[in-house]
Amino acid sequence: MKILIFFFIMLLVLLGCSDDNGANKLSSVRIGVQNNTASALIFIAAQRGFFKSNGLKAEIVQYPSGKIALQNMLKGNVDMAVSSDIPVTVNAIRNENFRILSTISKTTQGAWIIARADRAIDEPADLSGKTIGTQSNSAVHYFLWLFAEKYGIFDEITIKFIPAVNLVDSLETGTIDAFSMRNPFIKDAENRLKGNTIEFKESDLYIQNFLLLVNNEFMSDNQYTLNKVLKSLQDAEKLTIINQDNACKALCSYWEDKRNEEVEESWDKYDFEISLSQQLINLIEDEFQFAEHIGVPTQIDNVNIFNYIYIEPLQDIAPSKVSVYR
Repeated sequence: MKILIFFFIMLLVLLGCSDDNGANKLSSVRIGVQNNTASALIFIAAQRGFFKSNGLKAEIVQYPSGKIALQNMLKGNVDMAVSSDIPVTVNAIRNENFRILSTISKTTQGAWIIARADRAIDEPADLSGKTIGTQSNSAVHYFLWLFAEKYGIFDEITIKFIPAVNLVDSLETGTIDAFSMRNPFIKDAENRLKGNTIEFKESDLYIQNFLLLVNNEFMSDNQYTLNKVLKSLQDAEKLTIINQDNACKALCSYWEDKRNEEVEESWDKYDFEISLSQQLINLIEDEFQFAEHIGVPTQIDNVNIFNYIYIEPLQDIAPSKVSVYR
């Protein structure tokens, strides 16, 4: 009888240890992000330990642009990605395998044009007849299109599509006269051309949204993990509200204090908030016109953007942040 009682007690101990280990086990997720201030909530959540405190082991993979982060998610190299709205619109039209979980930041100053001053460029009209580089099918491409249409020079410029990482070299060597992009690339161009640049910014062309996306396959098997990710970003958002200096320092620390000037210049240009709003829906529907312009091969009239939005996780953790209607 004593032997049976002994084995029964040992069994309870073993089961108890198993439950503790299961409770403490972290869910793993790989998040691809564009490596600038637009992705601040991701970096802050990692730097301040919010992912871990919400039961996540998050691997943050930085890419030169959100478009490239999205492409890597679709290839299965990461589970989730942060991308601006234009690559999302283009890939939704192409019926790709992903869903939108939330906007994580917005800005009206996320893209602008930098040009060589020694090419007789002093105002937007002077870009007529010039070659302007940009990354194709991206927010900076969309900005260039809107900018050129506004100033009536679209038919007078030559657009050259160049990978983001090669734009600064192309401007420095004179292969192009200007490019449409964002930081850190424009900051790099300023430093390398040493005063031989002029910039054109427009804050009224469009509100650029940066979106948290998930691969459909990962989404179907990791519902609870999605809630944890959004809860971690909610914690990061709260930090930006109650202690902006601390949040800003967290971003600088994530980049090992190597990009402090860039962070200081760009921080106030972004609104950091997780949300799903009707503004996003309207924006994407407006961007269908741009998709037609660049020749995305599909029937746009048949695209229902709501099929690419997964509302439930954000509704679970922050229902007041959801304001979309069909």
